[in-house]
Amino acid sequence: MATKTMASAATVPTPQPPFTLVKKSDLKREDWGKNTNRFERSLWHILTPSMGSEHCWFAYQETPAGRMGQWHHHTYDEFYYVLKGTATVLGDDGQELEVNAGDTIFIPAYKRHQTQNRGTETLAFVFAYVPPPKSIDENVWLNTVSPGADK
Repeated sequence: MATKTMASAATVPTPQPPFTLVKKSDLKREDWGKNTNRFERSLWHILTPSMGSEHCWFAYQETPAGRMGQWHHHTYDEFYYVLKGTATVLGDDGQELEVNAGDTIFIPAYKRHQTQNRGTETLAFVFAYVPPPKSIDENVWLNTVSPGADK
């Protein structure tokens, strides 16, 4: 019978930090691009470095039907998990993926991308930045339109 060897445990800080409970009612909604053009979305920052997270930035986003985010890239990895609707994620290299409710997409650091909601219902997803930026201002917003941006 084979024996199973467990890896040695990492050093655990003492004392350990407490859990952090973030209630939806405590979150501040940020509306970006409302009533300006097709770039419209609402964000709720759930966990950020300023809230005590050292390893991840976690947020919830809603994009109305027919709207989209701006072309941009990050200096860190990003993950989406779609809760409702379908996200169309475009890369400036022509890549286009449909990400449905229950699906996850990984967007590597420096990958220029845009997220669109081509559906008829509000798109809702959570996303994480790893490692976390010090500020959302570290995103690199691109004012130019990449090929295929208006499909």
